[in-house]
Amino acid sequence: MSNVNDEMMLALTNDAIREANNVAGDNAYYLRRTVALSTLAPPSVTTLPPEIRRLYRLERTSCPGSYVEWTFVRHDTDNNMVILAECGAAVLAHHHIIEPDLVTDASETSFPWQHEELIVTMVLLRLAEIDGSEQLLALLSERKQQLMSVFKRDCLRYERQRAEQMSTMYSRESWATQIARTGGP
Repeated sequence: MSNVNDEMMLALTNDAIREANNVAGDNAYYLRRTVALSTLAPPSVTTLPPEIRRLYRLERTSCPGSYVEWTFVRHDTDNNMVILAECGAAVLAHHHIIEPDLVTDASETSFPWQHEELIVTMVLLRLAEIDGSEQLLALLSERKQQLMSVFKRDCLRYERQRAEQMSTMYSRESWATQIARTGGP
């Protein structure tokens, strides 16, 4: 395997990181970010910054916990999300980022350090596929499955910890007020 250079190793590493991110999907807690931005009032649309891959919610900065309704319109010619917000306001956008590719050996990734062995195993698996080593391929495939199941379980555990509180139609106070006023629900 003497024909492997730095450029090929970076390409294989980027491919492995992308695969792991795609497997985790929305549960990739390490790709969640919050950014402050301004939305335009309807009927104007707002183009989001290019690093936003998936938008979860918009929250007013003036009133934390107060969400701004929004609708996805399209992707523009640069593949940025375009949305229509219910109002023009300063908001916090809770979103998923697109992980930038590693370009040098010194580049950093947001992939969790606890699961770096998964990335290394996936790169070695790709190298074994290139080399054609069946025994090594079988061994690495089994190890990848073990590490991938641990990775997915950890992503789900993190996601359950940060699950947002469900809300009902009435708060306790308004429900109690309604019962007192009307004598029943």
